[in-house]
Amino acid sequence: MQLLDAAIAFALTIAGLATVVSIIIEMIHRALSLRSKGLRAMLEQHFDDVIVPVIKTQVEQAIQGTDKNITDELKRLRDDLIDKMTGNPLVKLQKLSWLPKRAANALSRYNEVTALDFLKRIPETEAFKYIKLRGTMTVDARLKKFDQKYEEYEKAISNYFKRRAQLLSFVVGIALAIAVNINCIRLFERYLNDPELTATVIAQTDNIEAAMESMQQRQASNPKADKENITEIKAALNQYNELMGNFVGLGLPIGWAYYPNCPLDQDPTNLKYLDPQCRPLINSPTKSAAASKSHSTLTQIILTGFKDPGGFLKWLLVVAITGTLIGLGGPFWFDVARRLSDVRRKIRNGDGAAETVKPEAPVDDTDKVIKEIAADTKPKTAGRRKSKKE
Repeated sequence: MQLLDAAIAFALTIAGLATVVSIIIEMIHRALSLRSKGLRAMLEQHFDDVIVPVIKTQVEQAIQGTDKNITDELKRLRDDLIDKMTGNPLVKLQKLSWLPKRAANALSRYNEVTALDFLKRIPETEAFKYIKLRGTMTVDARLKKFDQKYEEYEKAISNYFKRRAQLLSFVVGIALAIAVNINCIRLFERYLNDPELTATVIAQTDNIEAAMESMQQRQASNPKADKENITEIKAALNQYNELMGNFVGLGLPIGWAYYPNCPLDQDPTNLKYLDPQCRPLINSPTKSAAASKSHSTLTQIILTGFKDPGGFLKWLLVVAITGTLIGLGGPFWFDVARRLSDVRRKIRNGDGAAETVKPEAPVDDTDKVIKEIAADTKPKTAGRRKSKKE
């Protein structure tokens, strides 16, 4: 049973560390405004590939006899469309702001535009007057095509962001494991040999899960403005400090008090306080403990690498593997912990875990929006008003 408990505690610990990684990635995304840049790139691609073939002929006819260039005119229409799609309807409030106009305008930008949002806002664009001109295709048919293609582009960029986030998760996970010295083998061995610590970590399940859910809610909310991003970055940073503080406070065997930060000049009387991997490396027991304090942590790590190259490479490999495990993500490891907890519960009393059913997300009625926009573009016939005598 201790083996199963150790496995649960280990999975929960990795889940918590994976949540820390997700928080770091969240701060990177928000600080660099990667979502807003990705949205702009997607809108530009959609305009060039889908809308331009529909309106190019009409635009060329409209600028005939003027000094306007078709390339510049299409770029102007594209910029106008992006501005209308990403601009906040409350942008006029920037006149009341003490910030410069460019900064205030940037703070009011949307970072997410759904296919339904795209349809609702497209009548506000200058390009729409060319879209609604009569041609071989009706307005509603064109809008349906735009909607279909936009959804394809939206899925494509969503998949791209997911793959990039997953890759970034592995990179940040490995970097965190190396920076904090997290060794999965040492962690698991500690849980096997310390039932009290194992029970303490398992008791932290709710706290770790709450932190992960809070982080996921922030990501799902996707604040519209960079000003809100700053607030979310501060919240993420506070949560990061809280989580890492909890891990350190629990007394987990992580950090540079362990291999490869070996005080090679340590006094032999202090051998019992050292990481077991460090003890065989101490070949100068006559030197005082004060001598080891003259070296910085980085210097002692480098000295360990020279003195024990095989052990150092083994440590580096294990820590890199630990970072890869962390990079799998909090939801994955929480699912592992739940499954192991179900097995433990069944072993103890035979009870199974109840499954929760998630409600289905509401479906947006895009056809209704398309019909309303198309109806507004049709010319209205004036009827004869009946007199009171009639």
